Amino acid sequence: MDPEKYRVSPELLRNEDLLSRIDFRTTDEVPALDTTIGQDRAVRAIVFGLRMEQEGYNIYAAGLPGTGKTTLVRNLIQKIAGEQEIPDDWCYVHNFEKPETPRAVRLKAGQGHIFQKEMNQLVEFLRKKIPDVFQSKDYIEEQNQLIEKGNKAKQALFAEIVEKGRDRGFEIKSTRAGFTFTPLKKGKPLTRKDIEKLSPEEQSRIEESQEEITSYLRDLINKFHHLDQETESHLEKFNKNAASFAVKGRFDGLRNRYKDHEKISSFLDEVFEDLLENFKAFLPSQQPSIPLFPDLGNHLNHHAIRYQVNLLVDNRNTAGAPMIEETNPTYSNLVGRIEKRTRFGALQTDFTLIRSGSILRANGGYLIVNMLDLLTHPFSWETLKKTIENKELMIEDIGELYGLISTSGIRPEPIPVKMKVVVIGNPCLYSLLQEYDEDFDKLFKVKADFGMSTRRTDEEVKKYVQFTAKICREENLIPFDRSAMTELLNLISRMVEHKERLSLHFNEVANLIRESSFWAQEAGSETVTARHVEKAGNEKIYRSNLIEDRIQEVIDEGVIMVDVDGEKVGQVNGLAVYAVGNYTFGKPTRITSQTYLGRKGVINIERESELSGKAHSKGVMILFSYLGGRYAQENPLSLSASLAFEQSYDEVDGDSASAAELIAILSRLSGIPVKQNLAVTGSINQHGEIQPIGGVNEKIEGFFKTCRNRGFTGTQGVIIPRQNVRHLCLNKEVIEAVEKKQFHIYQVRHIDEAIGLITGMDAGTRLEDGTYPEDTVNARIQQTLSEMHSKLEENSDDEEQEEEEEDV
Repeated sequence: MDPEKYRVSPELLRNEDLLSRIDFRTTDEVPALDTTIGQDRAVRAIVFGLRMEQEGYNIYAAGLPGTGKTTLVRNLIQKIAGEQEIPDDWCYVHNFEKPETPRAVRLKAGQGHIFQKEMNQLVEFLRKKIPDVFQSKDYIEEQNQLIEKGNKAKQALFAEIVEKGRDRGFEIKSTRAGFTFTPLKKGKPLTRKDIEKLSPEEQSRIEESQEEITSYLRDLINKFHHLDQETESHLEKFNKNAASFAVKGRFDGLRNRYKDHEKISSFLDEVFEDLLENFKAFLPSQQPSIPLFPDLGNHLNHHAIRYQVNLLVDNRNTAGAPMIEETNPTYSNLVGRIEKRTRFGALQTDFTLIRSGSILRANGGYLIVNMLDLLTHPFSWETLKKTIENKELMIEDIGELYGLISTSGIRPEPIPVKMKVVVIGNPCLYSLLQEYDEDFDKLFKVKADFGMSTRRTDEEVKKYVQFTAKICREENLIPFDRSAMTELLNLISRMVEHKERLSLHFNEVANLIRESSFWAQEAGSETVTARHVEKAGNEKIYRSNLIEDRIQEVIDEGVIMVDVDGEKVGQVNGLAVYAVGNYTFGKPTRITSQTYLGRKGVINIERESELSGKAHSKGVMILFSYLGGRYAQENPLSLSASLAFEQSYDEVDGDSASAAELIAILSRLSGIPVKQNLAVTGSINQHGEIQPIGGVNEKIEGFFKTCRNRGFTGTQGVIIPRQNVRHLCLNKEVIEAVEKKQFHIYQVRHIDEAIGLITGMDAGTRLEDGTYPEDTVNARIQQTLSEMHSKLEENSDDEEQEEEEEDV
């Protein structure tokens, strides 16, 4: 077999001519990116969802972290929101009929602030005007006249009673405690002793007169009460007229301004009526201040609150529809909260302590929120769904809602809500919500799928150059030259293991740009070159590959046994990939096989020891199926074989070693040794076709390091599936070794090609009579299996004969 037929040329290992159609020397000459890279599907979905006005067309942006979901959503919303109308302002005012239910008031954008300001100015006006009126000389004189008029009427009535008392021989006096009346004789008051000395007739006359005087006094007291009530009524009417006269002009101006707003007009009328009843709240308090409770007698502040306006949503400075991005979606941050104040040891609240959340701020616009954050904060997800479904928001205290605390609470009127919600999450969460949340599909009808990679077209390459230019300018980084961009693009392709694609993991790319600029700055360079980008990539690996280096050390020391030269029967160098956090690396692993008489088939030692994953176990079963299909057309497959990953003590999963495992079994069956200077990776199907695998770059580089450290022989290399050639994005050291023919990469389509390369002997093609040509691997395997079948049949006949003799 000619190995050159399967050799991968160095030109196929890496992209070099990526910028041929883009004319620039450094990224300083390139305009900054103003569009998106490679997310056309997501863009179309998001734009559709944002413009679709029917119910339930909220958006779930699904993609892995770092793919630019939030940035893209934000940019698209900003473009659309700028074209839309500014939503209304929302306020809460006092409800005079039901103080526990503050009224929600809707105003045009910017009018809420004006209304709040006007009511604050009204309160300040009342604080000055009311005392001025009720402490004025004219008011005091007219008030005194009303009081004096009542006093004179009372004096006249009292004088009449005094005269009646004299006519009946009594002296009537008014004291602080009430009225007193004393019997008289010849104009002189009688004492109790004097009365006792009188005749019974005179005493009887005095008692009758006393009862009559008592009746007069009762009637007088009633008249006094009536006069007091009349005076108070006159004073109340006078005070109301005075207060009305003082503030009516101010209120008429407000009423005229808001005559078309029913709720505000009604509120102003209620404020006016309340003021006329409670104008004294605006007069200076006559109670002395208590040091520990300075606000105890301050009725003004507490009463004036009822006339104020709580502006919840102020859109005066908003351009277009609002876009709110909630980064901490707790219940309170989403819905809002009702704050409390401590008064005399108790928690109290009022409508001025209602605070809006992000839902209200996004009302009439767009709300962006992370799905995982929503689910990890109690009540947030359910509340958001309820708000979307009911199209209104009720601001409720979560403690009172669930009976956790008890306060003098309020329940504000609900506010109508119309907004578009965009949740950011990963595809796994999307699937789970579809499966287990019956409301999800009804409320989030648009899925925007964010890909992890895009095809490497000239247009996308140009965008990545512009993306680099943008990052450099925004963060004041050193510009990239053409060589640096070529190296950067190759690393971007390696992120997705595909030469013809580019990664869309923008966070990782941006970090690589920053780190490359850092190393250029450290070197004192005015531009970032390929050397600096390569340095950034290598340094990033070095920060993460401690475990890889330790494993490589024990391989080099021979503790983990790996052969890179010579030949051995039933032993193949497989390649495994390990992940430590977000860093992956490859290492060679010895795969061995033993065959012996029996009919147990292929025994997967990893599975028997519970170290085999499902995918690996499936690969071994496919391997056994291939053996049966290829070598058991004439006779049953009489075979017992074992497979093992030597010195492997963790779970083995994936089917990428099934080709190597099959070669190990075939080598053992044929007795033909396997070259240890080659490693094999690839999975097989039941027809023996080699299928592509993941981690091809890491696997090649892992075996390369072992060969390099042991010393190149010029024959070492790796056999990979042909489909994986387009995934090769190897580091420069490997490419240089391939160019110098120190290391080789071979690509194959079928297991026969791999066998030919790794044994140096043709596998052999089946002839019409079902046999294989002599001196081929398959011929030897067929011969071995035939011999094993014959021996098993002989043993089976002997066992049956022995059993018959025992029966006799």
